[in-house]
Amino acid sequence: MNPQVRGNERFLMEEMTKLPNITILGLVVLACGHSFGASSFHVLKMSSGIRELMLQLVTRSESKAFVCQPGCICAEPSNWETEDLVLPCLKEVAINGLRGTEHELALVERLFKWATTLERVTIIFHDSISESNGEEFRQLLLSFSRPAICMEFSHCGGSLSFD
Repeated sequence: MNPQVRGNERFLMEEMTKLPNITILGLVVLACGHSFGASSFHVLKMSSGIRELMLQLVTRSESKAFVCQPGCICAEPSNWETEDLVLPCLKEVAINGLRGTEHELALVERLFKWATTLERVTIIFHDSISESNGEEFRQLLLSFSRPAICMEFSHCGGSLSFD
């Protein structure tokens, strides 16, 4: 039996427009230099009822030198950064392994716009981020935020909180 067909029903990812009643979503991203905003947008668009998002950004040492080539399919669709998405139930976001890459920051900035009732964001920086770079990223991330959002940052075992 074909694993994608059960009886008369087909289960193909590209045909799915909504995931069933998911309230907590965990995404593990191993991008290897590729953009992951468009694919994350697609998953979030199907999961608009989530209340908590946990984003784990994974890095492999051999992929650090890789740079995505222009025209790569990873950026499709290219309008994900300007397309409207509302995540009206999203209250908490936790991001682990943030290195501050252009792709990561683009997604985080959009998350602040999409999550209209966001209350708490926890960021754990990747071990490779220096204290000074961590401070720069903190300031940038705070500039994306709204005053009502409680921001918490961890770096090298320490934690900082901004309300």
